[in-house]
Amino acid sequence: MVKLPFLVPVLSIFFTLPIVKKYQDFAHKSLYNIPGGIHDGRDIKYLFLYGPGDKIVPEKDTIEFISKIKERESNFINIEGKKGILKIVEKRFGADSEHVQHFLRYPDEYIIILKSFYNIE
Repeated sequence: MVKLPFLVPVLSIFFTLPIVKKYQDFAHKSLYNIPGGIHDGRDIKYLFLYGPGDKIVPEKDTIEFISKIKERESNFINIEGKKGILKIVEKRFGADSEHVQHFLRYPDEYIIILKSFYNIE
């Protein structure tokens, strides 16, 4: 595997640019378009794997996004009697696990959470 040591700092700077932040804020406003739960009557599961070592998608952003989805579901007024289930599974990895590196750093924990998420024994 080729390591691009410059890539993480470059992407970290890119995602802090005002125009990119503005787009991210816009994308988060579309939260109500995310499928699942009583919002649209569908049974949908989401798996979030994150941690403080991710410099591209900060841990606080992931936690905030999960909270917003949960809040959306709890604040939704279900006048149509929809019965969808929204299931959120989340796993926080350590600071030594960078963006999309969880399997390499914590293979056993990673496999356990995937098996649990997909109901595999």
